[in-house]
Amino acid sequence: MKQQIRRILALALVVLALAAIFTGCAKKPGKALTVDVTHGDGTTKTFTVKTDAENLGAALVEDKEIGVTGEDSDYGIFITTVDGEAASNEEQTFWSISKDCLLYTSDAADE
Repeated sequence: MKQQIRRILALALVVLALAAIFTGCAKKPGKALTVDVTHGDGTTKTFTVKTDAENLGAALVEDKEIGVTGEDSDYGIFITTVDGEAASNEEQTFWSISKDCLLYTSDAADE
């Protein structure tokens, strides 16, 4: 009787382990974003950002290659530097986000 209970428990553990593997308990791959950065001199550099972040702002900040820095605000991240080029109040330059060549009107935390 004890041996039969052990077999049933062992079988149940195997079934649970297989269910965990095949139902998504294993880590799912993240998203990949293509980001084109257009600098003040007109040159463009393309980055591929691979992320598990929940929004665009977090994805850009956590990707070290693209080098996004910014300040948190009530509206999300205010991007101050991208790929080594900083926005400037004196020169009245800033970073903006566009999607499909149209200015993106929400903040980076929404996407």
